[in-house]
Amino acid sequence: MSGLRSRLVRWTGYFIFFFITTVLPLNFIVLWFVNQKVLTDASYYVTKTPVFSYLIPDLKRGEREQVLFVGDSHAQGAGDAYRDRVHDYSLAHMYAAAHEATVHMTGKGGYGSLRAARNAIWLDTLFRRSLFLRDMPAIDRAVVLFYEGNDLNNNIHELKEFRDPDSPQALIDRSQPTLRDIVVDGHLAGAQALLYTFNDHTVRPLFDRAAGNDPHTSEDTAHGHVDITVAGETRRVAPMQSAAVELDDAQLDRALKAFEDSVAAVRQHFRPKRLDIVYIPSPLTVYPLQGEVRIQPYHAKMDSVDAARNAERSRVIRSRIAAYAQREGIALIDPTDAMQAAAHQRFLHGPKDSKHPNLDGYRLIFDYWQKQDAAAPAR
Repeated sequence: MSGLRSRLVRWTGYFIFFFITTVLPLNFIVLWFVNQKVLTDASYYVTKTPVFSYLIPDLKRGEREQVLFVGDSHAQGAGDAYRDRVHDYSLAHMYAAAHEATVHMTGKGGYGSLRAARNAIWLDTLFRRSLFLRDMPAIDRAVVLFYEGNDLNNNIHELKEFRDPDSPQALIDRSQPTLRDIVVDGHLAGAQALLYTFNDHTVRPLFDRAAGNDPHTSEDTAHGHVDITVAGETRRVAPMQSAAVELDDAQLDRALKAFEDSVAAVRQHFRPKRLDIVYIPSPLTVYPLQGEVRIQPYHAKMDSVDAARNAERSRVIRSRIAAYAQREGIALIDPTDAMQAAAHQRFLHGPKDSKHPNLDGYRLIFDYWQKQDAAAPAR
């Protein structure tokens, strides 16, 4: 027994020695390399984002303006490009290309307003407390994306997840990284980045081919569909996301209050010189549909909604957010009318991903934003 114990102690010592002298230095070298060459260019690698290829390593850095993007998959640039494993036409890319700006991306797919704000604050605090991650600089402009399709629905769930934060400060307080976050997510970020990159560009394509999955094909419409006709062309797409029609009035009030607190938390924590809200309408709101339309259900068991009811709910949400933005002196970029007008001539989503804008859709949103910027009085 004593011989076995001594061997265990010896091999444990070897492992600890190997880990300290080899694994940790290599990880920190990788971390430094990724942080300097990829993380910073990619707007700080979001260690909570498990799809590394969503990151944007070709964004400029070291330029005049520091811009923070906060949001969900729309901030990341999800859409047909992601289906094709091309990630270079997000709104962040377009902004970086049009301005002398370094863009910092903290968006992640599936987040509602609360988790999006929490992630941005969490990352900033993580970087400042980490020994190896470069601190996020002072932010000149914060851009908070609001997606009409499911942000409010997600907020209802996230209120429970974050123990119902009832103020911006409460959300900030609940967005602090733990010691485990700092040690594991911060100091092992380099290894995670390489792992996610290897998975997305090597493992996943091999799995797709072996399983017969084609990431380039359209969505499965076997369990319901919506037929959309634009300029004489009809596309059959999966059930569409709506303007939070499943929420009752009380839930809508709570979810909108959570959104307002989230924006206020971003403003309070980062103190940007300028704050913008970019409003992304749901696909169901964009197209000229009539009658009952299949939708993706969230809280309720609704699987369809009258298009007129969706349009009314969209108007309510837009007016509430517009009133909040005006009250707080925040620039609101709402391209809904422009997208609805353009949707009579061309598709702004798909054909592979009907939930997110395609290149035309993102470009329309960005162009509208830039026109609003140019027309706004100088600050």
